[in-house]
Amino acid sequence: MVVVAGSGSSPEIVARVLQKTGIVVRVINALFNGWGISEDLVTRMGWNISGEPCSGTAVDSTDLGSPNVGIKCACDFPNSTCHITQLGFGGNNFTGSLPSELGNLRRLEQIYMDSCGVGGPIPSTFANLRNMVTVWASDNAFTGRIPDFIGNWSRLQTLRFVGNSFEGSVPPTFSRLTSLQELYEVPEYPVSIYDLSYVTSTSFLASFVIVKMKVLRNNRLSGPIPTDIGEYHSLRLLFLGNNSLNGTLPDVKSTNLTNIDLSYNELSGTLPSWVNERNLQINLVVNNFTLGGASSSGLPSGLECLQRNFPCNHSDFGINCGGPLITSSNQLNHEQDTEALGAATYYLTPERRWGVSNVGQRDNPMYRIASSSQFTNTLDSELFQTARVSAGSLRYYGLGLENGNYTVTLQFVELRIENGPTWKSLGRRVFDIYLQGNRVIQDFDIKREARGDSFSPISRQVTARVTDNYLEVHLFWSGKGTCCIPQQGDFGPLISAISATPSKISSLNSVA
Repeated sequence: MVVVAGSGSSPEIVARVLQKTGIVVRVINALFNGWGISEDLVTRMGWNISGEPCSGTAVDSTDLGSPNVGIKCACDFPNSTCHITQLGFGGNNFTGSLPSELGNLRRLEQIYMDSCGVGGPIPSTFANLRNMVTVWASDNAFTGRIPDFIGNWSRLQTLRFVGNSFEGSVPPTFSRLTSLQELYEVPEYPVSIYDLSYVTSTSFLASFVIVKMKVLRNNRLSGPIPTDIGEYHSLRLLFLGNNSLNGTLPDVKSTNLTNIDLSYNELSGTLPSWVNERNLQINLVVNNFTLGGASSSGLPSGLECLQRNFPCNHSDFGINCGGPLITSSNQLNHEQDTEALGAATYYLTPERRWGVSNVGQRDNPMYRIASSSQFTNTLDSELFQTARVSAGSLRYYGLGLENGNYTVTLQFVELRIENGPTWKSLGRRVFDIYLQGNRVIQDFDIKREARGDSFSPISRQVTARVTDNYLEVHLFWSGKGTCCIPQQGDFGPLISAISATPSKISSLNSVA
């Protein structure tokens, strides 16, 4: 991931210059000028702003992210003919649309433009980029239909479109992408999270037999899971949660497929023996499975309490997310939450008082964060020294609650994105909060809610109505916010503590 050091510059300046010239040197220099990057800074970064751009750090062994803005070139020897193959300008506050002239960089193989602030349709000139291997274009405001011409990028291996505003269906031409290994695209919830919009049949899976990571969550997929999924030997991650899948699980799957999310569907029947495979992560919560016996012996206990119409019985609860048991200043026990989670996992406490479910793949897995900081503006500093994080969807369940109204207290502190006037402070952690399936807070940004102060704890209270003896708190990453500032993987929901106590309906927000 590449982050541009400057922010707040105008892409209109860049676009106007690009429209006047097709010369690569002038294009790159125009980008620098538009970003307000001084010649002195560029020189210290190892760039040649006045002559040949394919020199210095553009051709050395450093990766693209080493200078905070950059290109990489490939050179043909002995002729020493160089071409730009990588171009990054993510992590900015641009406005406007993508310059169409970027489509003239026909040798381009990688482009990193996530969180750069641009929007509008993808320019038609991008059809020229047939050598593209990696495209990161998340957390922008791209609109319109996903272009058909992307299906002609035969070398494409990674496509990330999360957190945009595309509409319509996935182009049929995508079935030509035989080199594709990672596919991520997200419209707005409820058709969202690592999704492909409006895909309505699981027959779509057959188009991507060699895809290693297939994420089709919240896509209104219906029907049974294909019985031949065991033949997809390259598939290693399959996320099909939050759809309308029915029927039973296939009898056979590939041993290479080790991360599976099938939560929140209408699947039923008994479980096949492969669910007990060692090193398999599988999330099966909120379905209609018949459980018990050897078929589920290798799964965490209590899955029956996380199916539809579960029968467990308990009262109010408190959770110290990611940390040990702590009694808060209001004398409520916030129970320990230190169980190891993964890309498609769930956990239920032995007392079956509450549970947690996580879905989301990280390049560098880390689902808990700890800090030794002392927080002075709270009576419960210890509650904020740990947190749960997720790369996608994090749900907590209060189980067996008496029906009625509850005050749900959610507590947060930003532990990763820094303060101060550096590029490391440009990160944005943005996610949505749902209670009982209803969105109560959209585009929640912990640091922004704390008035720009990281490490400043904040609390939010919402009144929720329990009618079926359980309470669900859902923290959901819809692809918005930066992905890699200050480090790769710093994105997605983060929460420090959760509690729920009986209450009367008051002036608080309420959901049923």
